[in-house]
Amino acid sequence: MEQVNENYKDDEIDLGELTKVLWHRKWFILIFVILTSLLASIFISQVPNVYQSSVLIMFKKATQSADPLQSLISGSITAADNTETELELIKSRRFAGEIVDSLALDKQPEFDIIFPENTSMTIDDFNKLRRKTTIDNVLSNISVQQKSGTDLISISYQSTNPKLAAQIANEVGSTFVTFKEQLMAGKQKAGSKLIVDKIKSVQQSLDKAEFKIVEYQNEHDFIDIQSAIAFSNTKLVKMHAQKQVLDSEIEQSNILKSHIIKSKNNVDALLAIPMLAKSDIVNSGKDEIKAQQKIFDKIKLRYGKKHPKYIEANRLLNDAKSNLLSEITKQVHQIDKQLQFYQDNLVFVEKEIEENTIRLRQLGVIEFDYQKLKREFDAYLTLYEALVKKQNESDLMQDLSNTSNIILVETAEENSSPVKPKRKLMLVLAVLGSFMVSVLIVFIEVMLGDKVIQFRRMALKFKTKVIGTVPKIKMKKSLKNDVLTHLDRAKHAGFIEAIRSIRTNILLDKVRSKQKVIAITSINPNDGKSSLSIQLADCFSELEDVVLIDADLRFPSIAKALGEDKDRPGLTNLIAKSHTLEQSIIKQEQYKFDVIASGNVPKNPLVFLSNPRLQGIITYLKSHYERVILECPPIMSVSDAYVISKHVDSVYLVVDAEKTDTNMLGNVLEELQQANVIVGGILINKVKESNNYYSTKYYSRQNIEPSKVKVA
Repeated sequence: MEQVNENYKDDEIDLGELTKVLWHRKWFILIFVILTSLLASIFISQVPNVYQSSVLIMFKKATQSADPLQSLISGSITAADNTETELELIKSRRFAGEIVDSLALDKQPEFDIIFPENTSMTIDDFNKLRRKTTIDNVLSNISVQQKSGTDLISISYQSTNPKLAAQIANEVGSTFVTFKEQLMAGKQKAGSKLIVDKIKSVQQSLDKAEFKIVEYQNEHDFIDIQSAIAFSNTKLVKMHAQKQVLDSEIEQSNILKSHIIKSKNNVDALLAIPMLAKSDIVNSGKDEIKAQQKIFDKIKLRYGKKHPKYIEANRLLNDAKSNLLSEITKQVHQIDKQLQFYQDNLVFVEKEIEENTIRLRQLGVIEFDYQKLKREFDAYLTLYEALVKKQNESDLMQDLSNTSNIILVETAEENSSPVKPKRKLMLVLAVLGSFMVSVLIVFIEVMLGDKVIQFRRMALKFKTKVIGTVPKIKMKKSLKNDVLTHLDRAKHAGFIEAIRSIRTNILLDKVRSKQKVIAITSINPNDGKSSLSIQLADCFSELEDVVLIDADLRFPSIAKALGEDKDRPGLTNLIAKSHTLEQSIIKQEQYKFDVIASGNVPKNPLVFLSNPRLQGIITYLKSHYERVILECPPIMSVSDAYVISKHVDSVYLVVDAEKTDTNMLGNVLEELQQANVIVGGILINKVKESNNYYSTKYYSRQNIEPSKVKVA
């Protein structure tokens, strides 16, 4: 057997189906719309008329901020348009309170409230409550709108009393001008006083900062810290230069002294020292020695050593040398004194450099602290100057604040035409709304209340589908079993067409059309499986050779329905081999299909149904008939249908739409799936007329008399 594994499309209600349902429920929708519209019209007629009056005011843009404190925070006076702020001011409770108090609205009947009974509220408390309620009422009825691209503002008030609406609107316009002036005056005074107090505080801080600077200068002995630092830097540079010179002189003196010490009493070596050679006294002594040497050399050639002239000349030469040596010695002593002088000066200069360096470091620290004091002083000075400037501006703005920037352009007039309610619009909306609600009700009823839709969803879940729906027909109890001969052709034309539709759905299906042996069962007894089995067999017999087998061996009903003896030979006799097939088949002239009744009711039907001969009988019938239909016992009552399902191509499940719920169907389909039973489809029986798409109206539209329709 070929198992059904095709993927079905979603069988949920589509637009066309919904349109049919809406058309079927058109009278409900129409009546619902009419009743709802009548109720809405009654309600609309009770809604009181509301009148509106408006005043037109204009805001002049200020060139300077009217708030000196805001200017102080921002650091400059800016041109600002405060229209947004002023519009919000109109909606404030304080402003509404001014209107209420000015017109004594809380005392007027339009705003009166009932004094609560059984309460401990005092008269004062009640008056406060009434004023609060009146303010809330006024605020809820005031509307403010700015004309686009202009400085014009329209202030409107709505009331059921046209005179009161105009009165309150005019009061809003005039009160707002004075109300803003009062607010600004108080604000300017408060701002001016704040600035004066701030100036005094800053002045005191400024004096303290100045005193700290003077005291710091006296403590560290300077007038201008930068000049003091520059002077110390200059002095330090000079000292370093002087030290460098002294170091150079000392170095040269030490070098000269070392040469003199090395030469000792060697006159020639001493005379070779450049410093001594440059000395005028030494050069003079040197010349004297040369002159005496020449004289001595001449005398030495003439006279002997003992000659007085020789002795005198030699003495004079030695005296000249002694004088030169003595002079050189003086020069050496002079160098020592000069070296000592340089060294003493170097010690002094180094000390001065050290002191100046320390002083310069101290001046750096002093400068840092001094700059802190000076910055503090400058900050207070800047703030003081700014506050003085703001005080002058505040005084000027306080004078200007007496002139309002609001101009009342138009006053409000009493309006005789109400602005609401829009009764025609409300009625149209009520009609449209009631129509939408009625459609929604029908849609919800279809989606949630129509079991056919729910059954289709459940069938899709288990990879099968609803093959057809059969409408519920009304018949007398005595005629219920005779489902063929007592059908009213005019009244039950929709029922007959539904059976034909099931046959068409099976024959047009690629898989189901090939399933020649089918079993029909139900969930519970009395779901209509017997009548549907007979009707389907008769309907198929118009096109095929059909045999109908009553496989319900417990409570057989087909033989009785066809007017045959219920005890006549049938399926059990064939299985028991007590009768032949010819003896067991029922043939009636008025019907085109053959019938095999259940036969004698056995004590244990499962024994017969489990007999291998059943499969042989079905195989034989399948070879001689184009369609073999077996009517089986209910699936929830006994397990006979499970045994029979092993010998057929598929099982069709009849579902009673009245007493079967979705969960029950789901449980049965799950059990069949677990038992590997191929479910060919679901036949929904006893569907209400509202869900039946086959009725006598179809034939009336085609001008065909239902009584002339051929019944299968």
